[in-house]
Amino acid sequence: MQLILHIGAHRTASTLIERMLSALATAQPDLGLAVWKPADMRAIPGFKTAPGLLNREGEPHSPKAAETFDAVREDVAARLDAAERAGVKTLLLSEENICGGMRTNFKRGRFYPAVGPRLLAFARVLGRTPARVALGLREYGAVWNSAYGYLNRAEDTLPEPVEAAQILMDRPRGWPALVVAMREAWASSDLMVWRQEDLGAKAAAAALCDVDPAQLIDPERQVNATGSAGGRTTELFSPAERRKLARRYERHVSTLLEDPNLSWAVRP
Repeated sequence: MQLILHIGAHRTASTLIERMLSALATAQPDLGLAVWKPADMRAIPGFKTAPGLLNREGEPHSPKAAETFDAVREDVAARLDAAERAGVKTLLLSEENICGGMRTNFKRGRFYPAVGPRLLAFARVLGRTPARVALGLREYGAVWNSAYGYLNRAEDTLPEPVEAAQILMDRPRGWPALVVAMREAWASSDLMVWRQEDLGAKAAAAALCDVDPAQLIDPERQVNATGSAGGRTTELFSPAERRKLARRYERHVSTLLEDPNLSWAVRP
């Protein structure tokens, strides 16, 4: 059974991609494709909190934590074995919170600050090495604005827009840090990325699981739309700041394009 891991990221159409592939798996069972959606992953007892059981060295911080961590690993292994026995040929695991949470990004003012230890922890939880680990990219201003609007709609406690902008402009950490963390966790997997600006969700979904894009169907309703209660997206940055973030994004993408071991669904 081929295992494919889609770790997001947030606000890069990850939910839309997952829903397209879930619909395809249901409509054409002969493909042997199965999808574990975020809700499925989060329903596994202890899965989403597993990284918190490990210390900075990647070891359980207590005997009880070790027992709990081993129980989660055994549960996941049993579920993977059951899927394989059921005839699944390709299993997609899609869960953007594996990288971390949007709320944490704003609270700590950094782009997925704990992604390295989190990915290493989840690699141990999964046990099996994915054939592919995938990540969608998007221009930083668009990502931060979209995340802020989405969380603001949910009435989360967030910094004021001006405060958030000041913090985020001074923190250049971005997509290359996530790719480094991916490689450290899954050194032998195919690492695939794409820029949201270069291709639609349908093309990304097709590349992710090597399926025909013509087989994929767009959802009938909008997925995880952003916007405040008044229907407007919050703009965190001034025009000059947006230009600076766009240039930062271009530099980071250029850095990733120089990586010979990184696959692109579509090269920019």
